[in-house]
Amino acid sequence: MKKLLIIAVALFGLNTLVAQDYAPMVSEDHRWYVRQGGFIIFNSDMFLSGDTTVQGETYKKFIAILDIAPNSPSLEALIREDIDEQKVYVYYQGEEKLLYDFDMTVGQTVTVQGSLCEVDLTVASIETITIDGQEREKYNFEGGANEYWIEGIGSELSPLNPGFYGCNVSDVDPWLRCFYDGEALHFQHPNVVEDCPDLITSTTEVDEKVLVVFPNPAEDMLHVITPNGLVKSVELINSRGQVELQEQVSLTHQSQVDISALAAGVYQLRMTWQDGSVRVRTVIKK
Repeated sequence: MKKLLIIAVALFGLNTLVAQDYAPMVSEDHRWYVRQGGFIIFNSDMFLSGDTTVQGETYKKFIAILDIAPNSPSLEALIREDIDEQKVYVYYQGEEKLLYDFDMTVGQTVTVQGSLCEVDLTVASIETITIDGQEREKYNFEGGANEYWIEGIGSELSPLNPGFYGCNVSDVDPWLRCFYDGEALHFQHPNVVEDCPDLITSTTEVDEKVLVVFPNPAEDMLHVITPNGLVKSVELINSRGQVELQEQVSLTHQSQVDISALAAGVYQLRMTWQDGSVRVRTVIKK
């Protein structure tokens, strides 16, 4: 009996040690700086700020500020993390879906929901790397996935777009330039030549002008939900910076934007509120 008790205590201690060693991704101390390449090049400063509760679950608000619209922070997603499962979830179009799984094995296939599409990824290999003295798992994927994940950071491409290349999006080439924990730089992508910017703590107040666009990708109609603001105009800008569609509108809740006449490709949906603030979303026309 005594031996069984000792074994049980030892196993409990080992499980506690494993849980302590896991590096969580969802933290308000974290900041992602993403470079968006293609015909239009811009950078996105991404961070978590504040909580909200949906269907009994508490999510962190994932905020982005584009350098082409520096005074217009936007709510990009709602995410939460289960530390015990080592999984990150995103609230997507009315339901919760898996964004990351940091407890996978080689050969395992996982279905993840990014902001552009849902994709299956199969783990080709797992490495252990060290970041600022802490060991983390690095997941490499099979086939044309052409990306890796780092525990506690996410995809090397963009935190909200794991499996991005599986979405078959042209004229877009994202890279996670830099990742910060607090004020410390923890990751700089080796494929991006630009230096990481000095991290300046933002004092910008993130308002609640939420812009939800679905489906994405879309063929004919985009549904736009703007529950907390009156929109006066909408523009769709192609990958060359040309305005393909421009309308004066008056949206208060949900409306539709007809994109059936547009060529297939990637567009920036730019919406301007009555108070002059702007929200931008990337949308795909199939």
